[in-house]
Amino acid sequence: QVGSGKSSLLQSILGELPITSGNINISGKLSYASQEPWVFASSIRQNITFGRPFDRQKYNKVVKVCSLERDFKQFPYGDLTLVGERGCSLSGGQKARVNLARAVYNEADIYLLDDPLSAVDTHVGKHLFNECISSYLENKTCILVTHQLQYLRDADLIIIMNDGNIEVQGTFQEVMGSEVNYAQLLGLDNNSESADSVAEDKPESERVSNGQINGLLRQISQISVRSKSSDKTSKKAETEEIAAPVNVEASSK
Repeated sequence: QVGSGKSSLLQSILGELPITSGNINISGKLSYASQEPWVFASSIRQNITFGRPFDRQKYNKVVKVCSLERDFKQFPYGDLTLVGERGCSLSGGQKARVNLARAVYNEADIYLLDDPLSAVDTHVGKHLFNECISSYLENKTCILVTHQLQYLRDADLIIIMNDGNIEVQGTFQEVMGSEVNYAQLLGLDNNSESADSVAEDKPESERVSNGQINGLLRQISQISVRSKSSDKTSKKAETEEIAAPVNVEASSK
């Protein structure tokens, strides 16, 4: 949900946003990928290494897990292509992946990733989550801000925020068992689970997203039925109001 305080939580961890109460204890080095991706006027390689020593093996691995290999083949000079004001322009998805690669290339203990999957399509987003976040950073502490519901099953800890407050936190099973409202919010209630089990041969992302869509369709269907019934009632009332004076007038004649 927009404005729930997800980015503010990361800003507080970074020390950019002062806290009014409580304490934040950080053990280790931080690396941060901002919600708004950015590049500076230089080559793509320098945008990723960001002044750090160039390690060819590590660099190639980061480029691969961040799904940038195909993009480099399309650029006139590969990763040495200049970007920025006087260089080659990048799409929103390319900027997001360069932004993510910059954070991942930095050797750190804690990675704060502010919604890096929103600017890419479903296929690329699945690659970034599986290959980069889940595999490459598997031995690191990673805090991922996202509204992509299909990835919640693979999270070690889920935090649902609303209006700057933590509504609930826990594992996937704990969150699903906390309140029915959260199950409906995530579109992963029992009905959706049973519908997903019928289509086990489909990819996981499609199964979960279908559950979410089915939940939304049920809500829309209920609203539509209520709307139609209210329309019929109002039309019937209008007909009776119009017919009433006609009958009175006819009887008087």
